[in-house]
Amino acid sequence: MSGLPRSSHALVTGGGRGIGREIASSLVQAGATVTVLGRNRKALDDLVAAGVAHAAVIADVADQAAMNSALAEAALRQPIDILVANAGIAESAPFGKTDAAMFRRMLDVNFMGVVHAAQAVLRPMVQRRQGRIVAIASTAGLKGYSYVSAYCAASTPSSAWSARSRLKWPPAASR
Repeated sequence: MSGLPRSSHALVTGGGRGIGREIASSLVQAGATVTVLGRNRKALDDLVAAGVAHAAVIADVADQAAMNSALAEAALRQPIDILVANAGIAESAPFGKTDAAMFRRMLDVNFMGVVHAAQAVLRPMVQRRQGRIVAIASTAGLKGYSYVSAYCAASTPSSAWSARSRLKWPPAASR
């Protein structure tokens, strides 16, 4: 990650493990101040203690009020310059056994989680004319895969939203 201003504050949703943890670690190594967001306080605190992140906030990305509160808390430390909307879940079942509740869970986390995070940081980014929003989405939204129809359906809107947002909000652009 070259060209990253050392004073940048990055917030990574789903930062407690997997891809989110690796993104947080890479951003720290690049010189950013990193806040990780997730649901598991102990896992996030362990990351901070290990130096993988500088701070942690707790929220479920599907809960807009909790996200607004957590991102406001993070922004009090330093305005958020980079949002990496990474949180996601995947459940597997044949389409015939995939109920509406599974589709809702996938959409609430994998798409609305991106929306909630972006809405919480966008206005200050636009006012400062500085910032980046990166939405991590699966190729499942582009290709489709067996046994994960709800996951595939929930991945598509994030990709489409990102493409549209890049056109609307530069320099606070999404990727």
